[in-house]
Amino acid sequence: MRLLSLLAAALAAAPTLAAQVGHAPADSPYRDYRGGTTVSPIATYMAGDGGNLQLGPHDGWLFGARADLRTSKFLQLGVEAQFGTAQRQVVDPFVPVEDRFHGFETVDVWSAFANVQTNFTGGKTWRGLAPYGGLSIGIMTAEGVERDTSGYEFGTKAVFAPHVGLRLFLGSNLHLRGQAKIAFWRISYPDSWTLFQPPPPGSQVPVPPVLTVDGLREWVLTPMFSVGFGLGF
Repeated sequence: MRLLSLLAAALAAAPTLAAQVGHAPADSPYRDYRGGTTVSPIATYMAGDGGNLQLGPHDGWLFGARADLRTSKFLQLGVEAQFGTAQRQVVDPFVPVEDRFHGFETVDVWSAFANVQTNFTGGKTWRGLAPYGGLSIGIMTAEGVERDTSGYEFGTKAVFAPHVGLRLFLGSNLHLRGQAKIAFWRISYPDSWTLFQPPPPGSQVPVPPVLTVDGLREWVLTPMFSVGFGLGF
């Protein structure tokens, strides 16, 4: 029985000892960091082009906060919400092609995500660094543009976004964060954009459609880069 007890104790200690092989505890590059809840103000740059017609929000900054709960050494759950502004193109499908694009407008954008995160180094940092990866699922909303009379609205889209990130711990409960994710959402354009429009005044040539039927729906990929700092409790 004593042998079994010693073996069980050795197995329980193996993961911790493996992380520190070749180092005295004081010299180990691995350090524990505080679990529990973390609150982080964040800033996010939305890159991308907004899709083939550039009508999706892009090229803008969002600001907000996120909260995370570490449920185990490797698993972390969280939520985030942000607000900011971005750019989008204005298209008039009822005029000749050369006059169709009217330039970019600034629009308000809101986003909210639920995050699932895997901590690659578990409950420890390596020389202060803690890399992670995961998936964000949520929504994004962009306001309409008053001078856009085309019938198109971005509205509210479901979004999923795989992400990777890195935290630099300045102490057991304070860290800096950098993250990159690719957000996927689907844009739908008005059915009328596949139709020829009446000729403009002084012309007998119908205005060609903006899109073919196959182009009415489009998956848009938008890179998003975030920075912030976190406080653990």
